[in-house]
Amino acid sequence: MKDTPSIKKQIELLSDIKKLKQKYDEKRHKNRFNIFYALHKEHDEVNLHSRFISFLLAKDSGHMKGDLFARLFFKIVFKKNREFLDEYTVIPNEFNKTEFKEIDILLINKKLKHAIVIENKIYAKDSNHNHKEKEKVIKGYIGQLERYYNTILKGTPKKSTNKSEKTTFETHDYISNTIDVYYLTLNKPKEDTFNKSKGNIPESVGVKELYYKDEIIKWLEHCLGATKDDNFLNKIINQYLILVKNMTKTNIPKKELNELRKLYSNDLKTTRYIIDSFKDIKWHTVDYFLINLEKELMANEYKNVCLYPENNDTRIKLVTELTHNNKDVNIGVKFTTNQGERLYIRANASKIEYKIY
Repeated sequence: MKDTPSIKKQIELLSDIKKLKQKYDEKRHKNRFNIFYALHKEHDEVNLHSRFISFLLAKDSGHMKGDLFARLFFKIVFKKNREFLDEYTVIPNEFNKTEFKEIDILLINKKLKHAIVIENKIYAKDSNHNHKEKEKVIKGYIGQLERYYNTILKGTPKKSTNKSEKTTFETHDYISNTIDVYYLTLNKPKEDTFNKSKGNIPESVGVKELYYKDEIIKWLEHCLGATKDDNFLNKIINQYLILVKNMTKTNIPKKELNELRKLYSNDLKTTRYIIDSFKDIKWHTVDYFLINLEKELMANEYKNVCLYPENNDTRIKLVTELTHNNKDVNIGVKFTTNQGERLYIRANASKIEYKIY
C-alpha cells in the first residue's frame, strides 16, 4: 500500500509555500513598473519584441552603442564570425518601422550579398498558405519561411493567370546569394506545420531554431553587463529582460528558489506526493471541463456537439500529454450554432481558444 503523507503534513507544506509566494509577490508588486507592459501586450511579436530586438541590433539606433549589441548577438546567439557586421542594415529600425515583405527582422549586408532572416513567433501560428491560395499567385510559395527565403533570393513572384507563362519576379535592393534563416520562438514548433513553413528551403541552408529562454535571455544578460556605465539604457534593457523571463517562466530569483528548495527538502516524501497528485488533479480538471462543456452545449440546444477527438482512448492519451508533459495537443469540443456556424473550443498547453472550422 502506498505510504501517503498525513493530511496535516500536506497542509503545513502548502501553507508554507503559500506564505513564501505571498512574501515575494509583495516585492514583485512594489517593483512592478515596466515600460513594456505599460505600452504593449506581453506577447506582441511585431510592435514589442521584434522592434526592440531590431532597435538594439541596429548600429545607428539612439542607444548610441553602435554595433555593440549586434556583436554580442553574433557571438552568443548566432555563434558565427562577424565579418557580416562590417557593413550591415537592420529592418525594421528606429527610422523605418515597417517590416520588409512581412519579415519580422531582416539583417542585410549588401556588399557581401548576405541576408539574415529572423522569424519571430510567440503564440501566433505560421502563416502558411493553402493550395487554393497558391493558385492565385502562379508558382508562389505555400510555406511562410520558404516565402521569405525565396523573396530574398529571387524577389516576389509576379501575379499571372497564365499557367504556361514563365514565372517572373519583382526584384528589390536586398537580393542576396547567402541567406541564413532563423526561427525565434517560445516553444519548439510543431513538426508538421514547421516543415510546411520551411517548404523548399535547401537542407544545406536549413532553418536554425532560437529560443527566448535560452539564447535571448543569455544575450540580454550580456547586454546588461556591457551597459553598466549607462544607467538609463541598462534599466530599459533590464525591464525587457524581466518581461522575457516572465514570459518564459524563468523569473523566479535565486533567493526565492533557495527558500523554496529548503521547504521542499525538509519533507521530500510530502513534496513528492503533492507533485504527483497535482498532475492527476490537472488531468481530471481538464477532463471534467471538456465533458461538462459538452453537456452544457447540449443543454442549450446547440447542434452536432461532440468531444474531439471522438475516440475516447485517443482523447485520454492527449489529456495525459497536456497535463503531465505540458505538450501542445489538439483536444476540445466541436458544435454548430443556431446560425449555422461550426465552432471548435480548443484547450492546449498555453490557453483555451475557439475558432471556426
